Amino acid sequence: MNCCLRCFADIEVRGEIETNSTQSGKCDYCKSEGISLVPAVELLNLFQDLILSYMVSPKENPNAKRLYLQLKSWNIFADYLPDPAIEALVYDIGSDLLADNKDLFEQLTLPKVLADEDGIQLADEYNITWNNFKEEIKSTNRFFIQNTFEFEKVKDILTSYRHSYKKEKRFYRARNSDKGGINISYMGRPPALHATPGRANPKGISYLYLANDIKTTLYEVRAAIYDYVTVAEFKLIEEINIVSLRHSSRISPLQLDDLNKFLLYEQFVQSLHEDLKKPLRRQDSELEYLPTQYLCELIKYLGYDGVEYSSSMNPAGFNIALFDDKKVKCISSTLYEINSIKYNYTEIAPE
Repeated sequence: MNCCLRCFADIEVRGEIETNSTQSGKCDYCKSEGISLVPAVELLNLFQDLILSYMVSPKENPNAKRLYLQLKSWNIFADYLPDPAIEALVYDIGSDLLADNKDLFEQLTLPKVLADEDGIQLADEYNITWNNFKEEIKSTNRFFIQNTFEFEKVKDILTSYRHSYKKEKRFYRARNSDKGGINISYMGRPPALHATPGRANPKGISYLYLANDIKTTLYEVRAAIYDYVTVAEFKLIEEINIVSLRHSSRISPLQLDDLNKFLLYEQFVQSLHEDLKKPLRRQDSELEYLPTQYLCELIKYLGYDGVEYSSSMNPAGFNIALFDDKKVKCISSTLYEINSIKYNYTEIAPE
């Protein structure tokens, strides 16, 4: 059975197919025609370590699922490829493993590292420590924290989330304004004395908050209908290295040096991300930002240029809190008027 690069989203797999294909025709999985093909089993060299990092679930577990679904969660496969095709493709890729591992392809599975009691305990320990840390820094201790992590361990965990942006990459920042707009010289980060606390920065420490596109940055300033908003375009003048927490699906499991380590701490890192992207409501206290301010200070101390997180206001977008604005240049600004706003809402029972 032959597959093609259109079956996959993962750049590592796509590159392997482009390099090694010696035939063309119709793909047996996505049904594309006239395209370069490789036998699915020839991809086992890429997938073997990933497949064998899972095991048949030893007992009922809410996180247990079929192997093809485990692999699908890594966003390896193209979005339009239906589940039956993915299941068949995974089965064929791993066909040389079937003699000793048939149950792995047919029953519910878990990552080996999370099926082990020691692994479960360690993963839970980091989540518990983070939750205890959040409560302590907000209401008990501010500077001498009891619930802390092993510094070297957190440093090691975050290396899997390192991401670079090349020079010339564009980002955007918006500010609410009047009809006259805001001069480009005032579109950078605020002076430290005027820096209000945010999800990444403490009061008095100024970071530059950027978005990946104009729409996201308009959402982030919570512009109301008929408001005027000035949006500035920033260009990187040198490469930056950041910690990207926005989702593990950006990380190819086929490129990880230590897959088990990543699986072990992924839930912990995603907890950090959920807290970082969570917006404050008007009635919330600024103390809610203290844990993520501490987290970003740690990331800055480790030598990164910023931290990236999903936009809670526009799920399709993302933001970067850039620690040093000397690595970007504001190259233009545009004034917009908000013409309409669409509200989505959910009925909830009052507490």
